[in-house]
Amino acid sequence: MKLQHFLSKQGVFSRRVSERMINDGFVLVNGQVQANPLHVVGHNDQVMLADKIDDYANQLGMILMHKPRGVWTNCKQGAGEKEVIDLLPKKYRHYSSIGRLDKDSEGLILFTNDGVYANQFLNAGNVHERVYHVWLKSPLTNKQQQQLMAGILLDDGPTKPCKVSQMKRGCYEFTLIEGKNRQIRRMVEWCGTHVTRLKRVSFGQHALGGIVAGQYRWVSLRDGFYNRAKSFLQTL
Repeated sequence: MKLQHFLSKQGVFSRRVSERMINDGFVLVNGQVQANPLHVVGHNDQVMLADKIDDYANQLGMILMHKPRGVWTNCKQGAGEKEVIDLLPKKYRHYSSIGRLDKDSEGLILFTNDGVYANQFLNAGNVHERVYHVWLKSPLTNKQQQQLMAGILLDDGPTKPCKVSQMKRGCYEFTLIEGKNRQIRRMVEWCGTHVTRLKRVSFGQHALGGIVAGQYRWVSLRDGFYNRAKSFLQTL
């Protein structure tokens, strides 16, 4: 198996990052630096990471951003409009977003420079709950709440079962395990009303907490990298 493919298959790096790690001398095969991504390794070969991998691990991170209303997650539509990435310092603008919120929604958006970690959220086989606080023009009936929780049929297919609970009059907490385009807004419209405000408060294990609109918090992903790497790299 080619070395580049071996590293990416193990889930330590993405295919693109695997090639860079090899070219930059971060990977050892049988104790020697192997800078050829196409080098073939077998079951008897020992693949390890050089000590300088710490430099790579230390810069891996996740940004928890509170997206304000009126800002696009990406692909702004016209002059004078902003994307969430525009609100971050330049040193973080190469980070990629995980999921999205529409322009009129607010709340938690995740950004990371760790492609493998991002894929864990994008992989349909991994369940990550998304919790939203949703304000409606008119309240839902008990029957409508039960229908939404059981799943309804939208124009792009059925929704998965979810949780819906009333927080106060006109405000509900929705907990979803999927992210169809404008899903909650369309679910609410199916009930004959519409959303006046929508805020995502958590995504997987990450919570918005006290981050105010337009601000962010950086979280290290160093430990997560080493946890996935130690399963086969004998130096870790």
